[in-house]
Amino acid sequence: MLHLYNYLFYNLLLFTYWVKTKRTPEFSALMFLSFLCFINAVSAYSYVKVRFFPNLHLETPLNVILLLAAFVFVNYLYFLKNGRYLQIVEKLENESKAKKQLGTLLTIGFVVITIYCLYLFGNQARDLNILKKNGL
Repeated sequence: MLHLYNYLFYNLLLFTYWVKTKRTPEFSALMFLSFLCFINAVSAYSYVKVRFFPNLHLETPLNVILLLAAFVFVNYLYFLKNGRYLQIVEKLENESKAKKQLGTLLTIGFVVITIYCLYLFGNQARDLNILKKNGL
C-alpha cells in the first residue's frame, strides 16, 4: 500500500515540475497529496456523520485546520524530512515504461475518485439532511 502512496507522490511531483509552480515542486506535491487525503477524510466523515451519527458536530474551523495540518505534517515527515522523496524518485525513474504508465493511471484514478467521492458523499449527506428535516 505504501508503494502506491509513493507512486502517487511521485506522479504529483512530476506534475508540479510540468506545471512549474512558484514553490518548490516537492512542497507543491506534498500539499497536493495532503489536500487529496484531506478531501477523502472530509468526504468519509460527512457520509458517516449523516448516516450514523447525526448529532456529532466536529466540523469547527479549528478541527478542519488541524486535520489538514496533520496530513501535511505526516506527509512532510514521510517524504521530505529525511529526503526520502529523492530515493523514491530515483527508484521509480528506473522502472519500466509500462509500470510508469500504470502509476500515472493510478494517480489519475485516485484524483478522479477523490473528486467523485466528494460529490457523491456531499450529495448523500445533503439529501439525508433534507429527509431528516422533513421528518421522512
